[in-house]
Amino acid sequence: MKRIIFVNILLAILILTPIGVANSAEKEIQFPSWMWGEVGTGDWFKDGVAQFETQFTDIKVVDTLIPAGQYEEKLLIDMAGGGAPDLAPVFTNMMPKLIRLGLLEPLDDYLANVEWANNLLPVKSVAQYEGKIYGIPLTASPNGLIYNKKLLEKAGVGVPTTPEEMYLAAKKIKEVTGEFGYGFATRTADVLEAYIPLMQWAIGFGGDFSKDGVPTANDPKTIEGLTFLKRFYDEDLTPKGLDGPMLRKMFVEEKIAMLIDGPWAMTYVQGEVPELYPYIGFAAPPTPTHAAITGGAFYTIPVNAKNKKEAFALISIYNQTEMQRRWLEELLQIPGQAVEASSEFLQKHPWINDMVDVAAKYPAGFGYAAPGFEEQAGEVQRMVVDGIARVWGGQTTVEEAMNDVQKRMMDWTSTLKR
Repeated sequence: MKRIIFVNILLAILILTPIGVANSAEKEIQFPSWMWGEVGTGDWFKDGVAQFETQFTDIKVVDTLIPAGQYEEKLLIDMAGGGAPDLAPVFTNMMPKLIRLGLLEPLDDYLANVEWANNLLPVKSVAQYEGKIYGIPLTASPNGLIYNKKLLEKAGVGVPTTPEEMYLAAKKIKEVTGEFGYGFATRTADVLEAYIPLMQWAIGFGGDFSKDGVPTANDPKTIEGLTFLKRFYDEDLTPKGLDGPMLRKMFVEEKIAMLIDGPWAMTYVQGEVPELYPYIGFAAPPTPTHAAITGGAFYTIPVNAKNKKEAFALISIYNQTEMQRRWLEELLQIPGQAVEASSEFLQKHPWINDMVDVAAKYPAGFGYAAPGFEEQAGEVQRMVVDGIARVWGGQTTVEEAMNDVQKRMMDWTSTLKR
């Protein structure tokens, strides 16, 4: 009965379009994403597409993989240039800019017709503007300390809870096992990947790169956090010149003992080396504030999309209770709706409780955006990463680099129309 009701809802959505789907030639829904190629996650999305295309045989979903580091720029160009896709997942930090540029379709009328809208996480407020909602939460999972229990035990160290404990653990792991104690992204060509660990340690020490739209790149706490991070780099306790995907590959190969990463890294371990999975743990980041950087993502429909109602019908499939539970229990990430996990699942994946606890206690840095610069997140990230690139290259100190970044940000801020 629930299945019949759901199909009827989808049909009701689709027949509202001026051009009847049943009478048209094969229609294509353009659906780009950085997630199509991710282990587990890509399969989940493809399963939803298969369900959709089974129900609506004259509609074809065209999936396009765009690397995460290129996604925001590519999507903005397409949306503004008349080549908007029909369904566009976006990083949380992209929402304010897309809304204010008028590039997103308000979704209130669509959501008014589906029961699952009442179960969306409170993070949906990020997508609300002037009484309307422009995005549907897709996921909101926190970063945490992900560690290899075997390597920690072999080195005779426990799970670190402070920066000094993490440094000493990484050092001991390198000495005893020969493997890297901690891996963080230093490939500055990928700006977002290189920026995230800087956020983790800046906010983790009580600083940040701005406060309420005022640049604070050279705040003493920001400098302290980045200077501490540099110890791992200077002492060869982390591999150099790598991005997140490269580090995760080394992690599953047991060449790195610890990452500060999201639960998608756990999904990756389970998919690539399932025998290693029971030995991987999740804990709060061992920084003074335990700040758990939370990126998150939203489903959106561009205002210039050609097939809006069809796109929402596909979003509705992804928001079925069964699909939401699969996101939690198969992908090991927090979905866009509140979902109750089974006791059997929690027994098999005890670290999930730790992730939920971290998400509840230490959420921070939401959307990878500097506070007050959500619409200009990419510009801030580029300035900060340009500064740290000189540090990793041995050309300057953290303090000098952040002083330079502060000056650049202040000069740049003075040119903004706000």
